[in-house]
Amino acid sequence: MPFSLANELMAYWYFGQVWCGVYLALDVLFCTSSIVHLCAISLDRYWSVTQAVEYNLKRTPRRVKATIVAVWLISAVISFPPLVSLYRQPDGAAYPQCGLNDETWYILSSCIGSFFAPCLIMVLVYARIYRAREKRFTFVLAVVMGVFVLCWFPFFFSYSLYGICREACQVPDPLFKFFFWIGYCNSSLNPVIYTVFNQDFRRSFKHILFRRRRRGFRQ
Repeated sequence: MPFSLANELMAYWYFGQVWCGVYLALDVLFCTSSIVHLCAISLDRYWSVTQAVEYNLKRTPRRVKATIVAVWLISAVISFPPLVSLYRQPDGAAYPQCGLNDETWYILSSCIGSFFAPCLIMVLVYARIYRAREKRFTFVLAVVMGVFVLCWFPFFFSYSLYGICREACQVPDPLFKFFFWIGYCNSSLNPVIYTVFNQDFRRSFKHILFRRRRRGFRQ
């Protein structure tokens, strides 16, 4: 976010071409990871509801760690193309720019992998939990899903439209930047939502925080 903010305020890329590639890859990686983690959490909630006994026996620390690693690997695969296929500077540009590849194949593949596919999975999982009539989990997922869609859908929808029909469907640049920054807000809202509406997450956060505090006192 600091580099994104600097790029917005200065209206050009100050940090060089090499860091541009690293920055873009990390930016897509962290945003995609946040979304894919939400998808994994929704699947975890679904299996906890529909297969409570069997799934709790299978949910060992090793499998949880393997799932987290898998989420990061999937996110890395989606975010890798910016390093090998960067945005080309237009001829005669007065100031250096740093942007993602604007070819149609990359725009559509990144939108599908980073948003539309995880969103579809989350909607299907939400529907299954709703059918199971687990109102407590349904409400939490409804809030998470609603905030997730409100934050990310405007950006990915307008971005994918630009990839399909270019300038004919392009939204004004200030509005597109607004959609982009609203998407960032989703990552800061998720911990609040889960700790407020989910007792398991609240208990886990307290356990982590108090354990670290005790270690600090001992040192």
